[in-house]
Amino acid sequence: MWWNNDTELMFFGGAGEIGGPFCAGLRGKNLATLIDCGMEAKREKALRLPDFAAMKEYFEPTHVLNTHGHLDHVGGEAALIRNGIVPRQFYKSVLAREFAPIHGEDTIHITIRNWCQELGITPRQLFEKLNGPRADGEHLPIDWEMLCTQIMSGAAQKILAAEGFIGENCVLPFGFQDLRDLEYLSETVTAGKPFKIGNTLVTPYNVGHIMDALGYLIEVGGKRIFFTGDFSREATGYELVKKLDPGVIGPVDVLVINTTYACQPLEPFKTVSERFRSDLAADMAAGRRVVACGFFVDRGAKVALEIEKADLAEYLHVDGKVRDGLSIYEPHTGKLTGIEKYFVSDKEDNRAQLVRSRIKNGQPAIYLVSSGMGVEGSLSNNYIGEHLHDPNAVIYRLGWCEPGTPLDDLSIAAQNGRVVNWRGQFTKFECGVRSYQFSAHATSAEIAQTIKDFHPKTTLMVHGAPRRLEQFKKENTDLPGEIVIAENGRPYKLF
Repeated sequence: MWWNNDTELMFFGGAGEIGGPFCAGLRGKNLATLIDCGMEAKREKALRLPDFAAMKEYFEPTHVLNTHGHLDHVGGEAALIRNGIVPRQFYKSVLAREFAPIHGEDTIHITIRNWCQELGITPRQLFEKLNGPRADGEHLPIDWEMLCTQIMSGAAQKILAAEGFIGENCVLPFGFQDLRDLEYLSETVTAGKPFKIGNTLVTPYNVGHIMDALGYLIEVGGKRIFFTGDFSREATGYELVKKLDPGVIGPVDVLVINTTYACQPLEPFKTVSERFRSDLAADMAAGRRVVACGFFVDRGAKVALEIEKADLAEYLHVDGKVRDGLSIYEPHTGKLTGIEKYFVSDKEDNRAQLVRSRIKNGQPAIYLVSSGMGVEGSLSNNYIGEHLHDPNAVIYRLGWCEPGTPLDDLSIAAQNGRVVNWRGQFTKFECGVRSYQFSAHATSAEIAQTIKDFHPKTTLMVHGAPRRLEQFKKENTDLPGEIVIAENGRPYKLF
C-alpha cells in the first residue's frame, strides 16, 4: 500500500497507443486501484498484456474498476490473477461481468487452436493423443478445461515431444480456474450509485460508447478525478446507450480522457448505417454471400439491428461469439427478440448444416461472425478464408482493426493489387471487400468539448496516437488547464 500523501497515476498499457491493453494504476494514501486491465490481440498470434512486472514494482492493487466489456479494457483481468496479483474486488457493470467469461474462454480456445495449427494437428487430435480414443472408435468431445490444464502443466508438450512434434510451447495467459476466481471476486456496480473503496468515494457514470459502459469519478483528498473510459457524446446505434453528460458530473480537478479519434475523420453513424443497409440490400439482390466481421461486444448486436432495419434478416446467420453476445444483450434490450432463430447451432443436424449448404449452393446469405479483426484462430478468419477465392462473396469490415491484423491486411490489399498474406501464404483473392466505420467513440470535436465542459486543471489524454494528439493540442489552444499526452510506464503526480 502507498502511504505517501501524494496521489499518483501510472499507465501499464494503452496510454500512448490505440487498441493497446489499457491499464492505469492510481495510488495515494490508502489507495491502490487499477482502472481497467485489458488485453490486445496481435497478428503474430501473441496476446499483449499490461506490464505486470512494472505494476508489481509500482504497487499492489487492491481493487479494479472496469469501464466496459471490450477486450482491450477487460481481457487481462484473469491474467492479472494468474500473475500473482490478486485484488480484493473487481468492479464492473452487469454486461461487462457477463462478457468476461466469454472473452476468457475464447482467448484460451484461440490460443490452443493457433498452437495446434503450427503443429499441424487439430485440437481434437491433440485431445485424443493426450486422452486416448474412445473404445467404440467414436471421437471424444473436447474437454477444453482438461486440455488447458494438460497444456499448462506441461503434460501435453511432453507427449508431443516424444512423438516428434517440434514447435514452440503453447503459452496460455490464464486458465479456467483463474476465470472462476475472477468471477468470484467480481462485483456489479450501477451508474449513478456511489460506493466506497476505503475512504475513497467512487461514482460510476454512463459514458455512451456501448451499452453499460462506465466512467468513474474518484474523490480523494478533496480532489475529483474522472476517468472517461471509451466514451461518446452522440448516438452510436442504440437508443438505450446513455451518453456522457459532463453537466451531471460537474467540474473535475483531473480528467483522464480516451482520445482514440482525436484529429481523425469519423463518419457520422447515420451515414454509415444508411450506406451499410443499401450495400447489403444490393449484395443480397445480386445473390452474393457476405461475411460480416463484428466484435461480439456491441458491434455484432448493432449490426444485427441494422440488418433487421433493412428487412434482410431472412438472410442472416449468426455464429460464434456474436451469437453469445446477442444472447447476453437480448434480455437487457428487448430489441432482439426472435433473432435467435438466425443463430447457427453447433449441432450437426441443425442450422450449421444449412449455412454450409448455402455456401455450396451459392445462395445469398449474411454470416455475422467474430472477431472483428479476423484474428487467426477465430471464426471470422475461417469464414474469410473459405470465401477468399469466391468472386461472388464480399467481406464486410465493420470498424477499426489493429494494424497488421488479417482483416486490416485484406482491406489494404483490396486497394493495392489484391494479393494478401493469408495464414503465412501470399494469395491473390477474388472476393470483394467493403469497409464501414461503426464507431462508438467520440469525435475529435467532442473530445475538445468534453475537456471544456469538465474544465479540469489537468487533462491526461490516453488511448490515442501520439502524433494525432500533438496535432490535437496545436489545433485546440483554447482548452482549459494543462494538457498532457500520457505515456506508459511514467508516473504522474496528480496532487
